[in-house]
Amino acid sequence: MKITRVAACAVLVAVSIVSCARNGGSLSQQAADWVLTGGKIFTVDDQQPWAEAVAIKDGRFLYVGSDAGIAEFIAPLTRRTRLAGRLVIPGIVDGHTHPGYIDLEVYGATLPVTNPEDFLNAIKDYSESHPDVEWIRLRCWPNNWYVSGKE
Repeated sequence: MKITRVAACAVLVAVSIVSCARNGGSLSQQAADWVLTGGKIFTVDDQQPWAEAVAIKDGRFLYVGSDAGIAEFIAPLTRRTRLAGRLVIPGIVDGHTHPGYIDLEVYGATLPVTNPEDFLNAIKDYSESHPDVEWIRLRCWPNNWYVSGKE
């Protein structure tokens, strides 16, 4: 009889733990790694273009919606960011790229970087000697000559 009570208690504890995990408790599989709340979040979804809050786990969205619905995704170790009305937009972040450089090395002239006059004269000479070229493509030109106004 005593073993039956112990077994019944163990089953009851196990059911309670599983129940908490399914209902968004701290043991939940749905606990987010990161939540952002209080924002203007552009979703790029025609059905729901804007949201106030998102929950993210393992780099994937668990929740996109209002601040009112985010609580079930917050656990003790969830990182929280309060956006205070700030805008969030999706994007691919690339710190430095030159998409226009594709195949550029097969075009254009080798240009001197000694001074602006020699540089512009080399472009003029290249243009005159290649009248069939519609566009002259350059790379690594000394932009400081033209941006800062010096020299």
